[in-house]
Amino acid sequence: MLVWTCSDEDLPYSAEETSHLESLRSADFDVTVAPRSLDWDKLAAFANVTEPSIFHFIGHGTRDGDLVIRDGANHVRRPATDVVRLVREASPALEGVYLSGCFTAKTAPELLESLPPAAGWAIGTTAEVDDELATRFAERFYEHLIGSEMRPRQAFEVARVYAESDWGEEVSHTAWFRRSDLPAVEEMAKTISSALRTIFNRSAFLEPMRQELSMQALDDALLDVSHTLGTGQALSRRYQTPIPAASIPVEWLHDPAIQSFVREAKRGITAARRALRELSEAAAGEDHVVGNGFQLDPHAQIQWMRKVNAVDLARNKVLRTANKLLTRNGVPPLQVISVSFARNEMPHVS
Repeated sequence: MLVWTCSDEDLPYSAEETSHLESLRSADFDVTVAPRSLDWDKLAAFANVTEPSIFHFIGHGTRDGDLVIRDGANHVRRPATDVVRLVREASPALEGVYLSGCFTAKTAPELLESLPPAAGWAIGTTAEVDDELATRFAERFYEHLIGSEMRPRQAFEVARVYAESDWGEEVSHTAWFRRSDLPAVEEMAKTISSALRTIFNRSAFLEPMRQELSMQALDDALLDVSHTLGTGQALSRRYQTPIPAASIPVEWLHDPAIQSFVREAKRGITAARRALRELSEAAAGEDHVVGNGFQLDPHAQIQWMRKVNAVDLARNKVLRTANKLLTRNGVPPLQVISVSFARNEMPHVS
């Protein structure tokens, strides 16, 4: 394992997380903690020498999926996919990636693209995460992956159960695994539902509208989900090329029950895009959500907030449709989106 810590004193638990990872070192499992002086330019050479099978990053992530890394005397932003691809090119042995920080999995299954065609896995978060929670989750995961020799999928699910139990809330950690790590054919109903859950476990169905940075980017993301539901093929947002690890066999979509679900889900996505289009038209050419509408009179502000909420409610209808299928097949449901504006936040109009 190669551990690269890019945080400073602003993440007080990062030192404890690093120390715990070092404690995993044994005759059968080597752990190398990169020196504090290691920056972006030296990362590839260091990975080439250490040849890790697991790359563990500790630090900050941005809302759009970049990692904040050390580059000389400064901290700069790099797409998480670029960091993973660099380490993979330097170390062909790389199989697993753990990005411990906020928003580190916003690029979703694209993190897998630089990993091996079989047995690859990637773990990150889709939202902000408490510093201590991030450390405890990593400890639980590796305790079962290394100590109990569980498969990555098992170790992740165990860590999530512990975290949700200890912290009393659903955690933002999420993971992606190569399809070869899915259950056997006799569990196909659950397998298909797990795959469909992965399709919706993306930022397009995670954040309230008021936190979206771009209406156009959300519309593109909704189109991507609709495309996957119709073809089984997940596309890279950056390159618009297929992502095999996140795609599913199109034959799975031919089952009558799945076809019925897909039709309803696609209708729901169309409704969400319609609500988004109405919001975009009301924004008078502006692509962002925050700040729009608040220069208007109270009556117009209320209409603006309702249009913002309408996008959240339309996406939640799709999520509830998906959850009926997931729970029926024993797969954990997806969390619905918090509505952007509560009634008490809207201007009072007599």
